[in-house]
Amino acid sequence: MQWQSEPGEAKTTQQKSILKRPVDLMFAVYLIGAALFSFLRALAAWESPLGLAQTYINDYEPYLKDPVIYPKIHVMIYWFYFVPYYVCCIYGLIYPGKSWMPDLALIHAGASAQGQITHIGSSVHSRTPYIYRIPYSARPVVYTLNILLLVVPQLMSYKFTYYPQFFADLEQNSKSSTNGQIQKKQR
Repeated sequence: MQWQSEPGEAKTTQQKSILKRPVDLMFAVYLIGAALFSFLRALAAWESPLGLAQTYINDYEPYLKDPVIYPKIHVMIYWFYFVPYYVCCIYGLIYPGKSWMPDLALIHAGASAQGQITHIGSSVHSRTPYIYRIPYSARPVVYTLNILLLVVPQLMSYKFTYYPQFFADLEQNSKSSTNGQIQKKQR
């Protein structure tokens, strides 16, 4: 897949609504879903009496009840660090031209890869007590959700890093080039 690379094309793309940019819309929908899923897992990890949280922790991911504190820390990192990033990223996708997006996407991709690989591996490891492992019937759902949390940040990082002009502040760049032209004329 090739992204536009010309600054003129980037400006045209930045002026389009997110509804006319299907890849960005897909990323925004993913980020909303990931934030909601992070909220559900945070509730489940801290044993909320909410029925949906109880169903999730009992039927899908009992690893969150493991007395080892790692699963709870993992879920809280998603809730306290990743969800604010998701909100900022949605803002940056709706209103393009945010130069910080490629850098944060790269950091998020690395953190999510490390966290998800460790979380998935720990939840099925032979040293995890059997009662805390993911049930076989729930593995397709849990693996799908966790692999999405692993793969989509990598795709976002690739897109944001490979095509940084879309995230450049074109107005700032045009002002600085105009200032440079004015300074040349004054000499």
